[in-house]
Amino acid sequence: MELPSSSRSLKDPWKTLPEAPATPFVLARNDTSPPTFRSSKFRSSASLAQSYVAAFDSSSFFPSPSCVPASRLSKRFASLSNSNTNRTIYLALNLIDAEAILPNFINEIHKVVAFMGGHRFYFSVWENGSKDRTPKLLMLLEKTLIDLGVSYKFIVHGSSKPPNKEGSRRIVELARVRNDALEELYNGVAAAKMGIKAFDMVLFMNDIIWCASDMLEIINEHMHQGADFTCATDWGGRVVYDRWVARTINGHPFYTQAHLLDYFNDRPWGHDGPMPPYPEPLLDDPSSRELFINLKPLQVFSCWNGAVVMNPKAFVQGNPLDNIHEVKPVRFRAAKNDVSEVTEKASECFLVCVDFWKRGLGKIMLVPRASVGYDLRQYNEVRQDGRRTSKHPVGIEVKTTNRDNDKFLIQWRTNPPKEVAYHDHAWWHEKERWGPWDEA
Repeated sequence: MELPSSSRSLKDPWKTLPEAPATPFVLARNDTSPPTFRSSKFRSSASLAQSYVAAFDSSSFFPSPSCVPASRLSKRFASLSNSNTNRTIYLALNLIDAEAILPNFINEIHKVVAFMGGHRFYFSVWENGSKDRTPKLLMLLEKTLIDLGVSYKFIVHGSSKPPNKEGSRRIVELARVRNDALEELYNGVAAAKMGIKAFDMVLFMNDIIWCASDMLEIINEHMHQGADFTCATDWGGRVVYDRWVARTINGHPFYTQAHLLDYFNDRPWGHDGPMPPYPEPLLDDPSSRELFINLKPLQVFSCWNGAVVMNPKAFVQGNPLDNIHEVKPVRFRAAKNDVSEVTEKASECFLVCVDFWKRGLGKIMLVPRASVGYDLRQYNEVRQDGRRTSKHPVGIEVKTTNRDNDKFLIQWRTNPPKEVAYHDHAWWHEKERWGPWDEA
């Protein structure tokens, strides 16, 4: 494919973006070495990706955040650099109608992979139901990964396979597609392609806006703390977004329900008037709040929050404690404590944390320094990489002169709380209830 001769030809990048095959289609590569041949008629895949991302990064398309240049990542994350680690990562994505976030993803994942080394990554992308230009952008992502020497498999359905979420099937469907994205981890195919026995980490990302430093932050903390499950902190509407999943180590939600309901009742969607006071996070758990507002990682019972690094052993073998007999590998699933097997009673991401605890893998933590959003405005309001230009909505500020965070170690609790708070079916208007941590 001949590429545009100058960035001017990318004024409207959609016109020159490579056409995708008719869906469904599969893109795959098993080689972990960068290509050595480059024709003079073609620019490198990475340059092509950068040209397109620059063109998308305008007010008329999908602007991306201004992130720390790749050359400055080594200052904080030297231990993750290509020359200093041999950890391997299985990176999983579920995508649907993701054209708004993929330019940002392509740009920043290029930095992450180039910094850590393409031969350490395997990419698994499961796309289904997209009616936009997501398949086209996945062709561009493929070119970037080839240039970086990454093995991958993309299964792209487009509009040929819309998700089936009717009849309370939302969680069943989400669990299914998450398992689909991890299939080559489960069956060992990806490890065999990489020539390794097993992966060291699984990185599963949602459709977020982020910078390379955010993903390197959770990878770095995961290794530094010896964690089993490490989450970013996602924000939306100036509150922590994934509230249905997130529970503190004492089982509390991240917000007092009355404060949260007052906030949303006073601020209906589309409301342009004065903002009501933002609810304060973690008021019911002062020790967790202290860590959170000081941007220190904190142990939680459960989280997901936009991106998560997980211990892959949970998915390929049992790891029971002496008094726990759950030895089957973890899979994403729906709740088992409802009258119907097809239920939206609890999130599949909450339940995967429950199943980690059942296997003695309770080193689950949230990393507030890796704050991400779901659009550019939200991300710029909460980012913690030193590039935020306004005050954080709830006053959580980077303390650039404080190096204690880099040395801080979590004192892990080995047992889950006896009970946790539930919001069954995500019915926020209903009173929360408390129940056994493993009831679902």
